[in-house]
Amino acid sequence: MMKKKKDPILYANNVRKKMANILHVPMTEHSFEDVHLMLLSSQIGMEGVTNNLVFSELNRLFHLQLGDARELLQRFANFHTTVPGKLSYQEFAQFFGLPLTAEVEAIFHLCDVNNDGELDFKELLIGLSSISQKENSDKFVEYCFKIFDKDGNGTISKDEFMAVITKQLPMSNSKLEEIFYDMAGDAQVISYDKFSNYAKHNPVYMNLAESFVIKRRSSDYARFLSNNIEM
Repeated sequence: MMKKKKDPILYANNVRKKMANILHVPMTEHSFEDVHLMLLSSQIGMEGVTNNLVFSELNRLFHLQLGDARELLQRFANFHTTVPGKLSYQEFAQFFGLPLTAEVEAIFHLCDVNNDGELDFKELLIGLSSISQKENSDKFVEYCFKIFDKDGNGTISKDEFMAVITKQLPMSNSKLEEIFYDMAGDAQVISYDKFSNYAKHNPVYMNLAESFVIKRRSSDYARFLSNNIEM
């Protein structure tokens, strides 16, 4: 008994096993976050879409936060799809307000783990979390910010933002302006902190930025990294 009390995890697991045996129910590894998402999915008419998620693993692997998962689940529920609970490639692009390009299709297939041409919520959440972990290095975000900050004053104006983004994404000006104001807010300019936070929560856009950098600015990015090596 003393050994169990000295090891709280072992003690808690033994209590769970005993309770499950008494109640004649299976024991699972679902956490508070798992149950929270299950209840939310049921409340918003998406019952079952999070049943196979193990949030603690996603948090461990990708540092996923519950608030981010909640927000994506609610967006997913509010988005009309041809097949309930599934995103086709065209719907995936529409979900993020993106054009149908080879780069966007590559991101879709990166998320489509079972290669069935559709994304369920689990695939979307894990795919975006994986991309976010890969793309959001501080150095890459800093480099992207510098591309937009043409005058080097530490903020991105609307003119600076539009001058760069319209060359890379064939999207309507209204959508691009919407992205700008999502970042800038009432300040009318984008600070580095706001840019970095937006990049963290919108990994699809950062993946597209990486494609652009690899194709057109790889040598410039390499120089940037070499000039910013921490000693």
